[in-house]
Amino acid sequence: MASRIQEVAVSVTAANVVSPWIKHDIYQDPFDVTLAVYFDSAIAATMAVQYAADDQSQTGDRQVYITAAGTTTVTVTDNGRWTINGGPANAAWGGPFGHGLLTGDVVFLEGSQLGIDSGLQSYTVTVTGVNTYTITAPLALTFTNVSAHVTSARLFTHQVLTGLTARQISNYIAPVWMSRLICTAFTTPGKAYLVAIQGR
Repeated sequence: MASRIQEVAVSVTAANVVSPWIKHDIYQDPFDVTLAVYFDSAIAATMAVQYAADDQSQTGDRQVYITAAGTTTVTVTDNGRWTINGGPANAAWGGPFGHGLLTGDVVFLEGSQLGIDSGLQSYTVTVTGVNTYTITAPLALTFTNVSAHVTSARLFTHQVLTGLTARQISNYIAPVWMSRLICTAFTTPGKAYLVAIQGR
């Protein structure tokens, strides 16, 4: 279960820098999450809150195969999740219809045992096909068709907490799995903070 008060900070040194994720307790009723974005006095940047509604529990996990050829570019073959009715991949039951991601969405990679598993950090994907995308690993390796697991996050931008150059507060009333900050424009380095308060 996620803590009721969480805070993350990000040192902003360029556009597209992101904070760690804050995970929310989607089972709390009512869900109610307050989000507050703060800036230190040095920073000159534009920030936004991104969030994801995709299942980040074990039921959202799926098997993939990864390949790299001596570079940090890792190709992921990801057939996606089973449709909600489950069952074998046939016309009666449905089946996996591709990963459903867009370039800029993220995945959490685990179980490769290659030193590139993502832990609490996520990898941004570059989509190359319905069943494939690439990620950039922290080190160059060579391997072929290694089995791993991912959970994915299709990203949305908060409707209020976007284009921010000064502190702002807003909320969620419908459940989402997690939130983070992203720098969308950069001038001067500094720190930005996201605080999430959940519950009554």
